[in-house]
Amino acid sequence: MEKKKTDLKEILSFLLILAGSAILAINMNTFVEQGGLVPGGFSGLSKLIQRVALTFFGLKIPFTLLNVCFNAVPAMLAYRFVGKKFTILSCISIVVVSVLVDQLPVTPITGDILLISVFGGIINGLGMSLNNNASSGGTDFIAMTLSAKYKISTFNYMLIFSAAVILTSGFLFGMDKALYSIIFQFCNTQVINTFYKKYHKPKEEAS
Repeated sequence: MEKKKTDLKEILSFLLILAGSAILAINMNTFVEQGGLVPGGFSGLSKLIQRVALTFFGLKIPFTLLNVCFNAVPAMLAYRFVGKKFTILSCISIVVVSVLVDQLPVTPITGDILLISVFGGIINGLGMSLNNNASSGGTDFIAMTLSAKYKISTFNYMLIFSAAVILTSGFLFGMDKALYSIIFQFCNTQVINTFYKKYHKPKEEAS
């Protein structure tokens, strides 16, 4: 009976991760793309490089290629220092999000940039919160690895990285988009903080 409960709990957790990943991908192809926003972390960096390549060089680079490549090394570090199960589930989430972003159509919801920023951030936060037993990867992997290995808080460093990506996007495509991206990030973070503590090392042993 106990084993059945554990199995059901793990299946439910996996389904929630898939649902959260789908929400993140849909949000990326609706609110984020429509508003020209830049989410934080490696997904934001991937989206920025995509836009730079398309705008200045006429090249269309798959989001999957960029996002998976950026997450590869941090995932290996997280696998060693954070936890195997957690990292594997996170990698599944990363791949699902990346593939869906490339495969799903871009669907505009509204032209109001403020609504896009607020509701896009809220929906993104909800999607990430469903991934409670996994991570969106990238800077999360780095933060958790450093926290696990060196017992230091790295939240501020990850925040600086995201700010650098947003400011770079603002310099290239307009500071108004960068400012709205900050609103997006604020709403996203508030929702996440409501449901769980980000960068908290999972209970699973790293070995």
